[in-house]
Amino acid sequence: MDLRGHLDPGEAEAIALAQELKADLVLLDEAEGRAEALRLGLPVSGTVGMLEKAADRELIALCGAFQRLSATNFYVSPELLQQALLRDAARRSHRERKRGTEH
Repeated sequence: MDLRGHLDPGEAEAIALAQELKADLVLLDEAEGRAEALRLGLPVSGTVGMLEKAADRELIALCGAFQRLSATNFYVSPELLQQALLRDAARRSHRERKRGTEH
């Protein structure tokens, strides 16, 4: 199927490559590309989701990553960032409580 007719060329290529490689995940942020990948049965994550996963593994500080991201031309809704930060705070709080009971 030729996806280039209705998707950005980069998204179409990412989806095609993910299909070819039978990828575990394809990183897409645009709604049309995400919808098409999901329709094709591909697991999808966006940039915010990947940053959340990295923060969950304690590889990055999510707030700092979002600040750096917002200094670029990448657009993400403030509501999505706020929701991600709330989830991150809850995860960190849970992790700290759990560590406190292990001692």
